[in-house]
Amino acid sequence: MSKPVMWILSPLTFFTKSVKSGAQTTIRLAVDPDLSTVSGKYFREKIPLENYLFGAAAAAMGIYWLRKYCEGGQFQKDHVKMDGKVVIITGANTGIGKETALDLARRNAKIYLACRDYDRCESARKEIVQATGNTEVYNRHLDLNTLDSVREFVEEFSKEEKHLDVLINNAGVMFIPHSITKEGCERTLQVNHLSHFLLSHLLLDHLKRAPQGRIVNVSSLAYAYAKIKKDDLHLEKSFSKMQAYGNSKLAQVLTTQRFAEELEGTGVTVNSLHPGSIKTEIGRNVAKPLIWIFSIFTIFTKSVKSGAQTTIRLAVDPDLSTVSGKYFSDCEEVPDKKLEGQGRDEDIRNFKVARRMMKTIVERTSMVFNVFWTIIMAIPKRLLAPVRKYVQGGQFRKGFVQLEDKIVVITGGESSLEIAVDLARREAKIVLGVKDLAKGEKIIDEIIDRTGNTNVTVQELNLASFDSIKSFAEHFRENEKHLDILINSFEEIDSGRNEEGIEMTMLQNHYGHFLLTLLLLDVLRKSSPSRIVVKSSKLHRFSKKLPQESTGTSSCSGYFRSKLANVLFTRHLARKLSGTGVTVNCYHEGFTAQKILPEASLRKLIAPFWSTSLRHPDQQPRLQFVWQLTLTLRDYLGNFSLTVKRWNRLRWQKIQH
Repeated sequence: MSKPVMWILSPLTFFTKSVKSGAQTTIRLAVDPDLSTVSGKYFREKIPLENYLFGAAAAAMGIYWLRKYCEGGQFQKDHVKMDGKVVIITGANTGIGKETALDLARRNAKIYLACRDYDRCESARKEIVQATGNTEVYNRHLDLNTLDSVREFVEEFSKEEKHLDVLINNAGVMFIPHSITKEGCERTLQVNHLSHFLLSHLLLDHLKRAPQGRIVNVSSLAYAYAKIKKDDLHLEKSFSKMQAYGNSKLAQVLTTQRFAEELEGTGVTVNSLHPGSIKTEIGRNVAKPLIWIFSIFTIFTKSVKSGAQTTIRLAVDPDLSTVSGKYFSDCEEVPDKKLEGQGRDEDIRNFKVARRMMKTIVERTSMVFNVFWTIIMAIPKRLLAPVRKYVQGGQFRKGFVQLEDKIVVITGGESSLEIAVDLARREAKIVLGVKDLAKGEKIIDEIIDRTGNTNVTVQELNLASFDSIKSFAEHFRENEKHLDILINSFEEIDSGRNEEGIEMTMLQNHYGHFLLTLLLLDVLRKSSPSRIVVKSSKLHRFSKKLPQESTGTSSCSGYFRSKLANVLFTRHLARKLSGTGVTVNCYHEGFTAQKILPEASLRKLIAPFWSTSLRHPDQQPRLQFVWQLTLTLRDYLGNFSLTVKRWNRLRWQKIQH
């Protein structure tokens, strides 16, 4: 599976079992004394109703705390009033600007809404007046696309007010096509920064006349994408929408620091902020497919009201009356002496240290925006820990049960590592059947390292080869006198076929284990009480036909049929072995993040090509396989071989008709 696909699917592993948890049912079937007489059964977790309710409650609680975390800091000083204070908010007809205006209007501030669209701004003004009862809310035209509009706005404002207490530079655009304003500036840079920069300078005298003037610049962590080039400041040589937006936000942060130095001692403060990740109209120019994708993750974004909290604090909080040149996020200052030093360095004018400064801020601010993947993976894992525990399912707790002098054969290699480790801790002798001996030796080293049990051996076993299966069984019978537990746990998804034309998935998941079980059955009988444990899957329910009743298959349907075949074989073999002291059971381990999925490419999982699963009996390779299997069955299970032959005959009759 390709790495990008694995990255996309990796969050889903939160809802799957660990390999260790997936091994618990196998271990119980192999070890639990209470199951010594249980045979022919299918095991999977039975989750009581109270567990479902607990899981639902835990999920709801986790989502609640996740949302609370994502909403970030809240400014709680509702008692602070702004009677007699004059405030200008750009872009206040929607989003954060409108929410800020609502809050300040409730605090009795006199507010000027500075917007490009007069009609929409008037509609917002009426809503604010109706919601707050504050009639001192005014609608004024300001188009940041042109510097002439900025000058006209200041000229008109100067006729109405002699002082200004708070200037909130909130308006902005994002992801707009490249264009140059009549002043010769890149439009995103001018709207988000240059026009606000001019507005701030033109209103300085008004701010200085106030008891304590404040400038609040709404920036963004998006300046992590900035790449300012002095010889291409307006991106005429190479343009990127995200870079244009990032450049404008970086410029706001840098000029905030420089502006704060110049205003030191004047009583006017200037600070910048990151409001958080919020779904507002600023993203109206984002491509629709991206909007659809990001809408999935709205659970990780702030509400507009929460996004406005940092702006409100910088505009209102008396505790910040002397704080200037700082950067805030989630209502808190981002503390970093290194950042402060870089911001005051003269080289900042050349933007040479800008990216290092950005990285410093990014590392210390909101994870919601900056560490997007970390949020998806880490935060839910912590907050939804009860859900994760629920997903892991039942755990076999009888660690006191020992298996001294017991011999266990396990197929599966790496996929069966946790099973082998658990049984090795119980002092059992482990024989691993693996396809690759080199990998097998590494597995043995790990088992010995984790358990201290050196009584672990490995033998070559390729379940896709009848010769390899026979060789494995012969070698085992020569070296061991008894067998207490046989665990058929290997599985694989493969859309190919072997040389005899047999489907590989069915061959390795069922036929190979079938033959191995029969070849070791006499050893198991001599060792009774003994156990056979067969790995199946809940997915056997998706098998629409009998295991050998299909004229075509994909890798997925072949997998489903192989698991159904394991269930049917388990039940029939259990009836045949009744009274012998040998028990047979199969199980569903749960959905785990094992290697079976990564090793099977997407092409195999969703193969558009269908191949013939069974050849006609008159085709020699297939007939030879059925005959070999029938002879083996006759030797060990008597009439059951006739059942298989009859099943094959009836199946082909059905296909022919």
